[in-house]
Amino acid sequence: MPHPRLRTRATIAIAAASALTLSACGHPQPGTANVAAISGSNSSQTQAAPADPTDGQVAYMFSDSTSAMFIRWTRSGDYLTGTVDASVKGQDVKGQHLMLTGTQNGDNVALTVDTAQWTGTIDAGTLTVHYPAADGSLQEFSLTPATIEDYNSAISALHDAATAQASATQAANAKASAEAAVAAADADLSRDLESVTSAAATVRDSAVFTDELDSMSSTLDTLRADLATTVADARSDCSMAGGDAGTVEGDLGTLEGDRQTLEGSIQTLDAGLSTMRQALANARASWDKLQAAQSAAPGASAQNDANALAAAVGKSDAATQTANKATEAARAKAKSLMATGTALTAQANAAADRCS
Repeated sequence: MPHPRLRTRATIAIAAASALTLSACGHPQPGTANVAAISGSNSSQTQAAPADPTDGQVAYMFSDSTSAMFIRWTRSGDYLTGTVDASVKGQDVKGQHLMLTGTQNGDNVALTVDTAQWTGTIDAGTLTVHYPAADGSLQEFSLTPATIEDYNSAISALHDAATAQASATQAANAKASAEAAVAAADADLSRDLESVTSAAATVRDSAVFTDELDSMSSTLDTLRADLATTVADARSDCSMAGGDAGTVEGDLGTLEGDRQTLEGSIQTLDAGLSTMRQALANARASWDKLQAAQSAAPGASAQNDANALAAAVGKSDAATQTANKATEAARAKAKSLMATGTALTAQANAAADRCS
């Protein structure tokens, strides 16, 4: 088997020998052992190799894991005529069949393959071919005596290797795609879990109605003071009592406005709860997607697991409980303040009515 560098040069020589560049595309058909052997023309198709050399013919072959070349000629005096069959493996195996002419002087040969000029020497049955590279340097590779069966076996091996390579590439691509799906689902879950955490914090912050209830308490204090004025005027100056009662009615209206402000804050809290619930639903959906992706890619790691989702559920449940308790307590307090304000307003009206 030639030196590895010679193998590379042989592949280059195959292309250099032809006006057509050998290239591989597509995928080999399983079980096919084709070779380039289209008599009398160049082709990128692969067919069965020519028949075994008869008497007066010699044949040489080079092959490695990516290419194979079969040279044979018939000598008549000093003149040589024959063919060169060459195949190169890429994603598929592509071959060419080229005509050869030349001369032989002792152990030295001069060959014309398609439009390329080769020289060579024969030593101990080995044909060493010299050819000009694209940079002008002289390169070489070696071929050993072989039969058509040898070449067919080499081509079959190239097809098998191409099939295995295609299968390995397909498997690697499928694995990469499955792992990418895991990473994408994991990223989606991370985003959704963060949304739950953020929404839960917003709910907790919104479930505080101290300012609204303090405002109602302050308004009620004003209402009490105005009631006291109404009662006092009803005893000493009835001409003022009716106006004073109207002021108390106004205070009750302000108290109702404060209650409505509280309800607006509760509605804001409810919107936050809806946002949190949607974030949690999204997280559950992303978790399902992550599990499905991991089942298609065993061993693919993810940052998040069932515990992460459980933690998000716990945050959501705790925030919901806090919001419900705060809402219930705030409405109960507001109801009590409104009842007190309504009762005090009735007292102010009664005091004013006594002056009539």
